Formats: sequence, structure tokens, C-alpha cells
Amino acid sequence: MKSKRVFPWVTFALVAINVLVFTATVDSNLLLTDEVATGYGFVPSRFFDGSCTWCAVTHIFLHAEIMHLGSNMLALLFIGSSLESRVGHARYMALYILCGVLAAVAFGALNPASTRPAVGASAAIFGVMGTLSLLYPTSFVILIVIPVPIMLISAVYAIVTVAMIQAGDTGPVGHFAHLAGMGSGMMLAFLMEPVDALKGLVIFVISVVAIVIAMGFL
Repeated sequence: MKSKRVFPWVTFALVAINVLVFTATVDSNLLLTDEVATGYGFVPSRFFDGSCTWCAVTHIFLHAEIMHLGSNMLALLFIGSSLESRVGHARYMALYILCGVLAAVAFGALNPASTRPAVGASAAIFGVMGTLSLLYPTSFVILIVIPVPIMLISAVYAIVTVAMIQAGDTGPVGHFAHLAGMGSGMMLAFLMEPVDALKGLVIFVISVVAIVIAMGFL
């Protein structure tokens, strides 16, 4: 898939918005307040009873603490800017929001009666990674200071996430939401460029199989 590169100002705007929202919603210990988390975080029970449908969007801009914000914003800068510069501002923004919403709904469907709020941009970012992996499988992104193939990152993360879900990891990280975000991004890639997405999916599957086989020999 070929496209004219554009400056990723939406990605930089999203980072700025997230930082501003964080400063406005945390307490003196830089922790998200309970009031904001329950009022604007994604609470499955409130979403499915119709009392907080907008929370499927607002939760994407909330973060629990400074490390949560920092890690997500770094990932967004490197991965988001790479995709936005290729697909354009409007499609990128729509994809980012849709991935966050679809991942939240899929996550909530696992336990629709849950009253535990979920917050963070992670699922939307993993959605961006899923789209980037299928449409531009040979892309590199910066991991700390090292250029790493996006396909390697997405394949390894998918394997690790599935393993953690199967192991029953119930910690604070929403592994299923992240996986749902990646899957949503891949699904949207097919709507954008079905032929290129299919080629990327083949490479993704081959990469996952190769890594699993390699891990078996280690």
C-alpha cells in the first residue's frame, strides 16, 4: 500500500490532550480520582444498562497514574505517528477511536455486570498497531532507541497476551482489551485495504507460528 506521507499532527494532539486530561483528573499523588474513574471510565454495567454509553469513548483519555500515561504516550508517539503519516489524519483518528470503543465493548461483554472501571488508551494504541502491522508489515518503530519491525512487536505481544490470558492473569492490566484492540485494528485494516490487509495477515500468522516454533526450541 503506497501513500503520500503527512505530518502526524493528530498523534501529537492526542498526546497533548491526554496529558492535559491527566493533569485535570488526578489527585495530589498523581492518581486518577475515584470520582472520575467511575464517572468517565468504562464501567460495563453502566454501559450496558445505557446510563453511560459515552464512557466507551471517554475512558480512552483517562490514565490511572503517571507510568500508565507515560508508557501509553510513548507507544502512541512511535506507533501512531507511523500509521497516521501513511493513512492520513481523518482515517487515523476514526480508527483510533473505533478501536478503543470496540475493544471496550468486547472487554465489557465478558462480564457485563462488572462495576470495575477500565481506563487508558492502550486498547486504541494496540488497534493502531494491528492496522499498521497488516497494511505496512515491513515498517519499523522505535523501541526505546532501537528500530524494531512492527510485525515482530505485534506477533510477540499477541503470543504473550494469549499466554497470560490462558494462565488466568487477573491483574490490573486489561489483556483481553488489548487483544481486542489489536483485533479491531486488523479488522478495520480489511475495510480500508482488503488486499494489502490479507497479505499482511498472512505475514502475521507466519510470524506468530515461526516465533512459537522458535520458542519451543529455546
